Amino acid sequence: AIDSHKVIYGQARVSGALVYITTTDLTGGRAGKNELLHMVIALAGHQVHSFGDVWLDDVKVGALDGSGNVTSGDFAGLARIQFATGTTPQSAFADLVSESGGTWTSAHQGAGIASVYVRLKWDQDKFPGGIPQVRVLVRGALCYDPRTATAGYTHNPALILRDYLTAPRGLDCDSSEIDAASISAAADVCDEWVPLDTGTVLYVTADPALETFTTVDSGYTTTQVESRIQTGDKITLRATTAVPSPLTGSGTYYVIRRGPSTFQLATSYQNAIEGTPVTFTTAGALVRFHDIQQKRYTATGTFTRDMTPKDVIDDLLRSMAGTLVWTAGQWRMTAGAFVASTFSLTADHLRG
Repeated sequence: AIDSHKVIYGQARVSGALVYITTTDLTGGRAGKNELLHMVIALAGHQVHSFGDVWLDDVKVGALDGSGNVTSGDFAGLARIQFATGTTPQSAFADLVSESGGTWTSAHQGAGIASVYVRLKWDQDKFPGGIPQVRVLVRGALCYDPRTATAGYTHNPALILRDYLTAPRGLDCDSSEIDAASISAAADVCDEWVPLDTGTVLYVTADPALETFTTVDSGYTTTQVESRIQTGDKITLRATTAVPSPLTGSGTYYVIRRGPSTFQLATSYQNAIEGTPVTFTTAGALVRFHDIQQKRYTATGTFTRDMTPKDVIDDLLRSMAGTLVWTAGQWRMTAGAFVASTFSLTADHLRG
């Protein structure tokens, strides 16, 4: 069967269509053993910003070195993982060209397709179920922002909807058919910071080796797993004794969510959604996240190009309580927010 191209906006953990698979012998090993499995998986039918964590079945892969070799965790020494962001043009996976015996060549560029190349060394203990499912955290399409006249990675639903209206993967409208002022206004509404309830505080322990923070029982109140807190949320970092060095007490940071109870911090919202954490050298003591705020509206997720434009647009509009209308030859967008009245009705306006 032919799969429809997947489109990714914001971040999503996805697998995709297996477009190539073969086995080869291990260099220096016995001929015919086919100990190495090579797979190329198409993740999105367009250029994406970057890639994050990788999972083989339900096990997160450890750190990768500069060549994509896994150097820690369950698959250290058994896996090599490389990525292509889907630029046009882009180079074929050079290592696969070298190792595939001519079945994957320099002509296999996959231009415009974001993909992952995975090489696995057979290990019965690590892969008892056979070929594992490969899933990747993908940071998706780059979207134009009329407020800055630049394209970048975003979780802003107004900018994502504008991209869908103008991109070939969507309606392919001309930019002249988009009311830029309404897009900018809607994007501003989506970007407004909204505080969570004042009682929301996360007590955490810091691990300098992993650059992570993990929620803990404070001793005063049990910290619940806060499903509302997501990547990009703004917090104030505080501590009864000391914050991790060289981070700043009462400083503003932005959350990168790494698991149900594990977080990293970034120095800016953009760094947070792009997965660029701060580093620190000490654990501090009695550390907590205060004053948690979120963007008013965000959107992340995937769809396939066999979905109707109406369904895609409706989903994006729901994510920002928005509207989209065609008027005077342009698409005009709004995002849901209170607008102060500019006119007051009084008894003087009544007839009779």
